[in-house]
Amino acid sequence: MSDGPARVRSPRRGNQIWPVPTPDGVVLQKLYAARDAGPSHWMRLFVERIARQKTPTTVNARWRTERMLLATWRAAGCDVPEDLSARYPAYMHGTTTLLEFIDGKILGRLLAADTLAREQRDDLLHRFAAAWGRRHVLALDTPDVRLIQEHGTFLHVIVAGDRLVTIDLEQAFTPRRDLMPLVAKEIVAYIRSLAKLTSPDVFRADIEAIVEAYPRREVLEAAVREYLDSPSPLRRAIWALDRRLRDRRDRERGRTLGKYTALEVLQEVLESDPDRVGLGAL
Repeated sequence: MSDGPARVRSPRRGNQIWPVPTPDGVVLQKLYAARDAGPSHWMRLFVERIARQKTPTTVNARWRTERMLLATWRAAGCDVPEDLSARYPAYMHGTTTLLEFIDGKILGRLLAADTLAREQRDDLLHRFAAAWGRRHVLALDTPDVRLIQEHGTFLHVIVAGDRLVTIDLEQAFTPRRDLMPLVAKEIVAYIRSLAKLTSPDVFRADIEAIVEAYPRREVLEAAVREYLDSPSPLRRAIWALDRRLRDRRDRERGRTLGKYTALEVLQEVLESDPDRVGLGAL
């Protein structure tokens, strides 16, 4: 390991990642590390134990969760890095995983750079939405909560040729009866991240491309309904309070595309052609 390239530190979580040469090419050796050691860390662990809505954020739990999710997603036909730990046991030490090295670019950064022609953006978003939607449909139809991404944005997708590879699967939702609110949560996270990357005009065209390729538009409609007019009185009250707080913060920061305004754009696009069947469903 000492003869390999320099290590790369993950700034958000403190993980250590080393590119390691092997006879079959470079792989990534990922060592999971604690996110922090302050009071917020212990408070988060306490809340996680009480709420039990997600898998824990301890080092061992994140290591086990990511290996489990990588196997689950690959078995379901979702494109994620291959877990190569069994192939190279000599590099396995403690909470370490050996991952396929994906030579590509972050989708979110490509979209934020605003250097892509409209046709190129549409092609990327069509491909993304078709695979994204298929996973959501599979999660709901199975049902399998493991196929819902706990923390997903366009910064967690790598474009590598014809591949769109999802990364960062260290935490998962715990099983429950109704998965639609969790799918809605993931959809909103991606839509919100896209709104942060683009101008309002480009954003609307991007949403149109996503809707066009998403295979089951009623899932998108349910996600919009969950946050703009939730069937649950409790969640409707929570989202109303959340919107007031976020709208005030967005005004202070001069941001025109906040979480809920972005969802309203999605709603407008869905309602503009309610009978259209997505490309991904054909």
